[in-house]
Amino acid sequence: MKLCWSDDAATARQHLHRLWGHTAIPGEASQILPSPAHFEQLSAVVTEEMAVAGKAAGNRVEDFVNAVRPYVEAGFDEVYLSQVGPEQEGFFDFWERELQPALQQL
Repeated sequence: MKLCWSDDAATARQHLHRLWGHTAIPGEASQILPSPAHFEQLSAVVTEEMAVAGKAAGNRVEDFVNAVRPYVEAGFDEVYLSQVGPEQEGFFDFWERELQPALQQL
């Protein structure tokens, strides 16, 4: 699952929108677009709110836990987390310090 950690929640949301907004293209369009240029064109209709819906963005551990919880409750054995954006080192510090221990409680 895509997520974005940042000390600043607004920055995290902006990163998700800019880098992964295409995942919120409505309807079946994202399944039939023939080229990256078409994705870029249609991504223009995706708002920040659409891009971050259902994804964790920011620095609150409970938001990340709540994003993972439905997968755990559905019986998934593995959930892969993919940090979107440039703050990779900060995410890994957050993972080690807060997120991993919180997820182990699920």
